Amino acid sequence: MKVVRQHVPGHVTHNYIQSEDFGPSYPSVRPTETTATFYVRKPGAFRMPIHDKVGKLVYTLDCAAAVGTAGLDRWGIDCKLTPASRKINLLGDAVDPYTLMNRALILPRQLEGQCWRYPGWGAVRSFDLRGLELTLSVITAPLEQTKVKRHSGEELQLKARVRPDESAQSAVAMPSHYIDWSVVEHPHACERVLVDP
Repeated sequence: MKVVRQHVPGHVTHNYIQSEDFGPSYPSVRPTETTATFYVRKPGAFRMPIHDKVGKLVYTLDCAAAVGTAGLDRWGIDCKLTPASRKINLLGDAVDPYTLMNRALILPRQLEGQCWRYPGWGAVRSFDLRGLELTLSVITAPLEQTKVKRHSGEELQLKARVRPDESAQSAVAMPSHYIDWSVVEHPHACERVLVDP
């Protein structure tokens, strides 16, 4: 019997990087940004091409929203960063080891009350990899009262920004050292920041 090794998101090994040919060197990207509007519980999508300094397409950021994107019947905005001419998602390893949630997936409940400000899992999410910094920011005003829920059709503006960052040498986006607050089942769980030891 032949054992087939399968990559587990969040567990980035040297063998995985080699097998996918993810090692350096990485292209130096041009700064770019895009803002897109989504509506809670409605389908939507946007695409942002990312070019190198000579104008060649090197990555594509795709963000899509739909019921079912987040699993079961939940609505969410799911973003993927793919190298040109490849289908592999470079943000696929940015998962929390406790909840297995990916930081590139934005849920409405993560934007309510104090959850809006939670580092790594709130309105601003940064990914450092391959000589670039990708920041996803929900720039719509937060709901300040924790008892108020985001309603269907409410507008959410998502800003995606890419900047060169030579210090970011990870082959893929890595997990945050901030733990996804939903690991704690408590109505005010996101008011306390959890750090992975």
